[in-house]
This record gives sequence, structure tokens and C-alpha cells, in this order.
Amino acid sequence: MKPIGEIFSKTNQAFKENWLSALVVSFVFFLIYGVAIFAVGKLFGIPNVDFYSLTDDPSLVELLTKPLLLFLVILFVSFPLIWSYNTMFLSKIRGGELSVSQLFNGFSDPLRIVWSYVLIFLIFLAFILLYSLLSSFLGIFLMLVSPILNVLIGFFLSIALFIGLIIYRLMFSLFEYILFDDEEISAFGSLKKSVQLMKGHKLQLFVTIFLFNLAVIFAMLIPVIILALAIDQESKILVIFSAVVVIVEALAFMSYSGMLMAHFYESVIDEENGGAEPIAEQATVADGPAADFEEK
Repeated sequence: MKPIGEIFSKTNQAFKENWLSALVVSFVFFLIYGVAIFAVGKLFGIPNVDFYSLTDDPSLVELLTKPLLLFLVILFVSFPLIWSYNTMFLSKIRGGELSVSQLFNGFSDPLRIVWSYVLIFLIFLAFILLYSLLSSFLGIFLMLVSPILNVLIGFFLSIALFIGLIIYRLMFSLFEYILFDDEEISAFGSLKKSVQLMKGHKLQLFVTIFLFNLAVIFAMLIPVIILALAIDQESKILVIFSAVVVIVEALAFMSYSGMLMAHFYESVIDEENGGAEPIAEQATVADGPAADFEEK
């Protein structure tokens, strides 16, 4: 496994060489995503219904079906877009290109992609439900024994929940790239493989993400403060300027984050291959098969 410093160094180099195209594609991604979700909302808008007379309202069926349709359409619009955007950076560091066309790659296999995200959410719900039941039963028991002990145990359970959520997030952090590399793997298989690959790497990824987020906070602090002051002083020019700076920085950090995670995944695969350079099973979904890569 490459050291954290080396991962950041590779990411810095990649971002320095492709920062303009990364910003443009990230901006287009947000435009497409926003327009798509807005269009879906307008097309499948939830009807206005009098909730006090649902039994008498003839649009009750519409009330129940339209939100479900809206939810399903949003799933099949947003998740393929998000997956395409994230995996696009993996394609780039393997020799591909950052292009707007790659933002639509996920729509060639939407069912597997969407089901992967849904599975992660279901696992999250199961974890929260189990935690809630455990803490509730334990809380009732401890209240009968000792209220002070109940407070202490509740504090430690809260910490355990926080740590558990972090571990949960880290375990499944590579599933998008696994789906990208293996067109035959199932949604559940991608999650399972992500858990396997992250064994022994969760702490390193946590430190990597922590350092990155720390840099984001410090870099965004001054522009956000200037923006707030400009709004307070009603200075239109300063508001526009600081808002543009904030947006550009946000797009830059989003792009950098994509490249950082792609390099982290490559370092994990590198270790799995025994130190050999990872064999790309595909360059990009759009740009052609892995024959474009040299097998080492």
C-alpha cells in the first residue's frame, strides 16, 4: 500500500495537469444533475391533495403512486450520474480523458448501479435499527438499575454509533470502482469485495479523508467569510466575486476528491496484485476496452 503522502503527491500531479478540464466537467455535472432532478420533479410533481379528506378524495391513488414514481425516477437519474462522475476520475488516471460524454456512462447499466446504492442504504437502515433496539432495551434496563450508569452507557453508545458509521462508510467506499472494473460482478458482490479490499486500509483512508477535509475547511474559510460580509454590507460586486470564488473552490475540491479516491483505489488494487501495476479491465466505458492499456 502506497503511503498517504505518495497518494496525495500523485493526486496533486494529476490535478495540476488536468485542473481546467476537471473544473469544466464538474460544473457541467452539477448543471446536468440539477436540470435533470428539476425536470423529473416537474414531470412527476406530487399533486396537491386535501389531507383532511383523503378518503373522499378521488386522487388518493395518484397521491400514493406519484411520489413513488418520482422517487424511482430520481434514483435512476441521480445514481448513474453520480457513479459516472466518480468513476470518470479512475478512467482519467489510467490514461482516459475527462469528458462530458462520460457523465452518461452509468446509464448503460443503471439497474446494477442503482441497486448497489440502495443496498448500502438498506444496510445502513438495518444498522441504525439494530442500534436503536439495543440502546432502547439497554436504556430501560439501566434506568431501573442506575440512572447515572444509564447516562454513562448512553454516552459510550453514542461514541460507538459515531465510530460504527465511520467504519460503515469506509467499508463500502470502493464499490463504485469495483463495478467499473468488473462488468460481471453483482451489486452485492461489489459491496462484498469492497469490504474485503478495505481490510487493513480503513485507518489509512480515514486519515486521508480527514486531512483532505481539513484542507478544504481552511481553504474555504476565508472566501465564505468574505461572502458573508459582502452579503451583510450589500455589496453586489463583492458578493458576486466571492460567490464565484466559493463555487470554483468547491468544484476544484470536488474534482480533487474524485482523483484522490481513484488513486487510493489504485493503490489498494496494486497491493492486491502483489505490488504489480494494476491491470485495467477497461479504460472507460466510452473510450474502449482494456486493450488500450499495457498489461504488466
